[in-house]
Amino acid sequence: MREISSLFKPPAFIINFHGIGEAQRAVDVSERPYWVSVDQFKEVIDFLTEIREHAGIAITFDDGNVSDLEVAAPILTLAGWPFMSFVLAGRVGQKGYLDYARMRELQNMNCNIGLHGMQHRDWTLLNDEEMHEETSVARKLLEDSLGRRINSVAVPFGKYNRRVLRILAHSGFERIFTSDRGVRLFDGVVQPRYSVTNQSSPRSIGVYIEASRRLRARLVSEARFWSKSCL
Repeated sequence: MREISSLFKPPAFIINFHGIGEAQRAVDVSERPYWVSVDQFKEVIDFLTEIREHAGIAITFDDGNVSDLEVAAPILTLAGWPFMSFVLAGRVGQKGYLDYARMRELQNMNCNIGLHGMQHRDWTLLNDEEMHEETSVARKLLEDSLGRRINSVAVPFGKYNRRVLRILAHSGFERIFTSDRGVRLFDGVVQPRYSVTNQSSPRSIGVYIEASRRLRARLVSEARFWSKSCL
């Protein structure tokens, strides 16, 4: 199976979700804004389905919640969406999180599994040994259990710096997904994403996409101007 990220054609807007519906585990107060209702999820997916042909939309999920399979996957499969689920290797099988059997079910539903770390820690604060556990050790756990290569990683909390990017690149990850909003100007390693919250709506997401499209058009135009001016 090809990495879903390899199917994204730039420019692409990557829309990221976390939990959907009623959580089956304890949810920290800082995480609650990123849990959306089933109705809100359906409304957003309906909207994205309408515009995906001309907007280049891609969909991802963070944390590896069971709602990825039980709620999101059937809706996305019906609408013909491929997607990615970034899981926490240290929480696999815990209450509310996907286990390996469910991950395999997802893989049969046009979903690719990526890494979100071991225990959802801020990677900018970790030492080399801790980073090794969060990346290399966690990755090997997933690969050995799923029997496939893990080429994509999503940064916890969206927090990263040059050191984090250097470690991830040195580890051989082909795609690094962040929480930076914006349009992908190039098909590079670092992939910005828009994270949906319980305050998001089809309208607010549409405004974001249109603003990003205009920004990209302006940047491309200016780049062409300066390229010609330097001849």
